Amino acid sequence: MSADVIQLVQIVGRLPENKAAEVLDFARFLLWQVGNQDGEATPFEVWAANLAQAKGFAYLKEEDIARIIHESRQAAD
Repeated sequence: MSADVIQLVQIVGRLPENKAAEVLDFARFLLWQVGNQDGEATPFEVWAANLAQAKGFAYLKEEDIARIIHESRQAAD
């Protein structure tokens, strides 16, 4: 295991559970980005885009969604 990974695990271990969950969500997002570099949409992405269009929130950017989720989690704490 690299020194960076060890340090990351140590830092995440010191965070409150809700903040550690945010780090995990972000890590999953980064992993998805790395795996999706071919630019081809997955069936889920196509479904999500169609749903966003149908429900009228397709104008939202990823940053908007991340902010909404963050605010929602803060309100739940």
